Amino acid sequence: MSGLNDNWDDFVGSVGVEAGELAKNLFGNWRDEAKEDAEEFVALAKEKLPKWSEALVMKQIDKAEFGLLVRSLEAVAQLNALKAKGLAKQKLEQFRVGLVSIVVRSAFAVVGL
Repeated sequence: MSGLNDNWDDFVGSVGVEAGELAKNLFGNWRDEAKEDAEEFVALAKEKLPKWSEALVMKQIDKAEFGLLVRSLEAVAQLNALKAKGLAKQKLEQFRVGLVSIVVRSAFAVVGL
């Protein structure tokens, strides 16, 4: 098993695809904006996510702790592209929570957990 550093492009691609699907389910459209916001969130978290994934692979933290660490970044998910579409706060919050879950799930898949 290896961390996200070794598989960063696969991880970002997976998050983008799943975020687009989430947007389709929540909003009916705006997949491109959702993907843009997801990529922005991942870019902001790029410094921390690989470190945390390495700690997870090395069993220094468990899956639950990794999930909590990623959720601690939820506030940095600005969702500017989707906000520009004038979506209701409730829908944006649903997307934000879903995006964090996607990031956690994608990280687990990429590192082989």
